[in-house]
Amino acid sequence: MSILNAHTNELPDAPAKRRIGQHPKKKLTAIEESVLEMFSRGKTYKQVAAARGCSEEAVNGCAQNIYRFLGVHDKTEAVAKWMEGRKP
Repeated sequence: MSILNAHTNELPDAPAKRRIGQHPKKKLTAIEESVLEMFSRGKTYKQVAAARGCSEEAVNGCAQNIYRFLGVHDKTEAVAKWMEGRKP
């Protein structure tokens, strides 16, 4: 017996598919902005975690959300794209 939807061939609660770089949010959260700002100053995940009082895993999760939102693959690309969008 299959639990896949007969019409879509997907699991019933499968999330909607999105293209890379497409994100349902309209803007970064204040925490994500703060993390990006620290990344732009050369801070490591460990340093960001210490400054924010959270675990490195939490910073990594936040970074992954940032990368998906910006459509990038790493911290350097994220900072570059973020800074580009902030120029007047």
